[in-house]
Amino acid sequence: MAKRNYSLLGPDGQRAVESGLAAAERYHTEVPRKAMKELMQRRDGPALRDTAIWLGSMIALAGVAIALWVDGHPWPSVPFWLAYGVL
Repeated sequence: MAKRNYSLLGPDGQRAVESGLAAAERYHTEVPRKAMKELMQRRDGPALRDTAIWLGSMIALAGVAIALWVDGHPWPSVPFWLAYGVL
């Protein structure tokens, strides 16, 4: 087996250029630049909304679980504690 020459100026490098493997165009998206800038704008609103939903759900689930905890019969509150634990 012959030793391969992987240098940029060697015969294997020239073959890569001829077959289109080297010096290929970079991938570019079809989305216009202006639309891409609009899509990449950072906003705090969605994150604040999601955090409020998450914390509100935790408070609500814990409140229902505590309210259902009856002396000697904690089983009705178990699903709410499990959901609280998941969150």
